[in-house]
Amino acid sequence: LLTGKPQEEPKKKTGPFPFSINNIQIVAGKVEFSDGPRGTVHRAEEIQIGIPFVSTMPDRTDTFVKPSFAARINGTSYTLEGQSKPFQSGRETDLDIVIGDLNLPYYLPYLPLKLNGRLLSAKLDAKMRLAFRQEKEGTPSLTLTGNVTLKEVAFDDLQGKPLLRLPSLSVDLASVRPLAGEVHLARLALEAPEISVRRNEKGEINLLTLLPKAQPPSPPATPPAKVSAPEEKGEKTVVEIDELLVEKGKVLFTDAVPHDPFQLLLSDIRLAGSGLSTAAGREGKASLSFSLPKKGSFSLEGPVTIAPLATKLALTLKDLDLSAFQPYLGEAVQLRITGGKLSTDGTLLVDSAGGPLKTRYTGKLLVTRFASVDTAQANDLLNWETLHVKGIDMGTEPLFVHIREIALSRFYSRVLIREDGTLNLQNLAVAKKEASAPSAAAGVAEQEKSAPSSKEKQAGRDIRMDAITLQGGEIDFTDRFIDPDFSGKFVELGGRVSGLSSLETSEAAVELRGKLDGYAPLEITGAINPLRKDLFVNLKASFKDMDLSPVTPYSGKYIGYTIRKGKLSFDLRYLINRKKLESQNNFFIDQFTLGDRVESPQATKLPVSLAISLLKDRNDQIKLDIPVSGSLDDPEFSVWRIVVQVLVNLLTKAATAPFALLGSLFGGGEELSFVEFATGSAVPAERELKKIQPLAKALKERPALKLDIAGYVDIEKDREALKGNFFQRKLKVQKLNEESRKGKEAVALDAVVITPDEYEKFLKMAYDAEKFPKPRDTAGQPKSLPVPEMEKLILTYTEVKDDDLRLLAAQRALNVRDALLQSGEVTPERIFMIEPSSLSPPKKEPLQESRVDFRLK
Repeated sequence: LLTGKPQEEPKKKTGPFPFSINNIQIVAGKVEFSDGPRGTVHRAEEIQIGIPFVSTMPDRTDTFVKPSFAARINGTSYTLEGQSKPFQSGRETDLDIVIGDLNLPYYLPYLPLKLNGRLLSAKLDAKMRLAFRQEKEGTPSLTLTGNVTLKEVAFDDLQGKPLLRLPSLSVDLASVRPLAGEVHLARLALEAPEISVRRNEKGEINLLTLLPKAQPPSPPATPPAKVSAPEEKGEKTVVEIDELLVEKGKVLFTDAVPHDPFQLLLSDIRLAGSGLSTAAGREGKASLSFSLPKKGSFSLEGPVTIAPLATKLALTLKDLDLSAFQPYLGEAVQLRITGGKLSTDGTLLVDSAGGPLKTRYTGKLLVTRFASVDTAQANDLLNWETLHVKGIDMGTEPLFVHIREIALSRFYSRVLIREDGTLNLQNLAVAKKEASAPSAAAGVAEQEKSAPSSKEKQAGRDIRMDAITLQGGEIDFTDRFIDPDFSGKFVELGGRVSGLSSLETSEAAVELRGKLDGYAPLEITGAINPLRKDLFVNLKASFKDMDLSPVTPYSGKYIGYTIRKGKLSFDLRYLINRKKLESQNNFFIDQFTLGDRVESPQATKLPVSLAISLLKDRNDQIKLDIPVSGSLDDPEFSVWRIVVQVLVNLLTKAATAPFALLGSLFGGGEELSFVEFATGSAVPAERELKKIQPLAKALKERPALKLDIAGYVDIEKDREALKGNFFQRKLKVQKLNEESRKGKEAVALDAVVITPDEYEKFLKMAYDAEKFPKPRDTAGQPKSLPVPEMEKLILTYTEVKDDDLRLLAAQRALNVRDALLQSGEVTPERIFMIEPSSLSPPKKEPLQESRVDFRLK
């Protein structure tokens, strides 16, 4: 100080305050804590705490401090033993934790939320080591190893129904480093877990309602300031499991939503995995298997990558009982599955790398001994022995379905028309109850949900079925709408559909065959494509020799006659392209014979027998060719309605214009129904005789037809014409008498010809022969009159009676009959002469009344 030099300050010591404490112990301690708000009391007994030493002395900081703690807390034993270097520059601490039979339900009051269930029991055992390290300049690390076991877990819902039973859950911690985001489990094992999953009538699933519903926060009085989202830091936790094992598990699923509650028990559940990791690209292995009711089973096995999700699993499902799922089917259709086992074997691929989740399944499927009944009538509906689907290759993103072969064998289907006229297949769907009208917002949301995305709209369907094979089929048809009932069976149904595809240019070949009632063959061949945007059909259906007598119930109801015998065959050709239909319907009926008359209010009043006779040829066969065309876009268009209308038109035409119908078959038309005559003549003109030949030919080809012939006259015109004829006959008689007196050979009166230079001579002779009063001279002798006067007087006193007209009409009919018989095409027993009720015929413009009319019967 005296020299003026500044005095140095003493150096400050760094590091902890130096101390050393040894042999710290607490023996047989006890602590009791009463928690009034939670309603619990906690007791810690047999407390043992020991710290051999703790010191900051430099020579002791590198020596482990080994504290220990033991106690029984609420009946559970706890042991903590460890070692630490708390004052070394690099922190190093190890702690062994042992917990035995921790009663978890006792601590439920401390959960921050209330569970919608009751934890009846659960015990926790733990034997772990905690290791903490931190170098002076490094990042701290915390590592957990050891084993944790959860046992005797019993959890029920609030109604006391069991939700979970878990005898044991054991976790072996290989290395859990929470600060580094690493969880490495050497083994995770569950022994005999039992889970009950229930859905109530409201559609609520019990496991999803264990936690209380989150209440939406009330809006703040003033909107909060916009805060930018914090950047995410660090990496996601990586979880690795060397071995995963679940054994002897059970899952009971119960669903109260369907009218008939559904229940399914999965037993003997075994889930195993190895090398599982959430690290990117790490592949492990996994397998899952369980037993299904009635000896069914399911298994999955193969490699699994969790991040990104990718699997290639061998999938096997054996003997899944389809009838167990009837409660769900009953909600939609009036059909009850009474039998059927489904099995499948294949490979399931899942891949989420590079975009949306893609799935793909390849394999085969088998459904055996399927049986179902129509719940409305309790009749068998659809059964089969085997449905085998081979070569399945289907997937999503994009959606595609490829199937190599579908084989259906020994199948049966029942088609029933009920008493009310409805079809059993038509009313299978159950009518849904009308729901209350949704809100506008809900409606928009539903439309947005159901509307396909633009990607879906652009993506085309890729569906392909290389071959569909049918074998040993049977269709049982019953019609109870008519009285008596009609029944028929198609048997031995089989065939093949090849190359079915959704491609616009593809056409699938169709070849199907069967028999009606075991003898009448049915054949369908051609090409179809029902999967493309516009339906394409090019089919030919051929059906031969169906016996018509069994369909008497239909004929009695609709045409008023039974069917004594007959066989039906048909050839149908249908072409549907771009929604345009062109079809040809050729029907062939052999030996069709009606039986007894049947009184039916629905029967047609048209002359069915006549129509059949018109349509039958000389071989007792009916051939009909009915073309139909139209657009499928027309809601009024129906092929069979048109066919039926054509048949009705045939009957109508048979009733109203039978000769037009006959003419359409053999040439000619309605003109075949009459022959016209010149007035006063009984001989048809040459042009009228030409009608006889096609009519005779038609009658020859329709041997069942009979012909009525009725002759008529024009009363006024024919009467005048007959007077002229009688006048000429009187002149010809005089010439014939003169030639007879001269010894000439007699000829027929109609063959006598009077020449013009002979006319006056024979007129005078005929006049003299007449008995009517004649003009006389003053001497009382007949006057000599000029020709016109003589003609006038003869005609005046020539009388034509109705009998003369009737005779003319009859002669006309006889001459036409003779012309028909002379053709050699018609036999006499099929022609009948009719005495008409009047001399003049019905008025038909522009026909003459001097004619012969024909009637078919």
